[in-house]
Amino acid sequence: MLIRKRRLAKGDTLSEMESEPESIFIRHRRRRLLKRKERRMRHERIASRVHMQDSGTANLAAMPCGWPFVLQFIRVLFPNSPSNLSNFIELERERRQWEVRLITEKNQLEKNFAEEKMKLMNRLQEDFDAELQRISSIVNRSDDGSAAEHYKQQIKTLEFSLESQKKSYEKRLAE
Repeated sequence: MLIRKRRLAKGDTLSEMESEPESIFIRHRRRRLLKRKERRMRHERIASRVHMQDSGTANLAAMPCGWPFVLQFIRVLFPNSPSNLSNFIELERERRQWEVRLITEKNQLEKNFAEEKMKLMNRLQEDFDAELQRISSIVNRSDDGSAAEHYKQQIKTLEFSLESQKKSYEKRLAE
């Protein structure tokens, strides 16, 4: 826990930033801006649907472009029944409400999934750091050269495993 707090408080130093290629920081910033843009677009899409729903769909001019064809089809199918038209409009309104609810719930579930994934990644990192520290202390105490090489190999294997897990999580998150 202390290691994690120290790592979070440390931040990027100038020497670390100079040693890293610039593209890493640019990619990170671009990805963050893209996520922000996608969130804004989803919000605007939901807001526009809610606004259309609140403004009243009785006005035919405010209906989406596919509506005139659907209304004409309903009128041809049921020429003497204005109640069918109003039923259809009501059903369409309900469908849009459900669609907005589904999108909102999906976004909430994605957010919860990302939070849980980050918690798991942090816990894995802490477990890995603790195991790495334990193995390193055993290697430092050991006088036997073959055991030290064995433990160093285990350390490298664990580091590689953690990096591959981290990359796979980042790929899933990026998708």
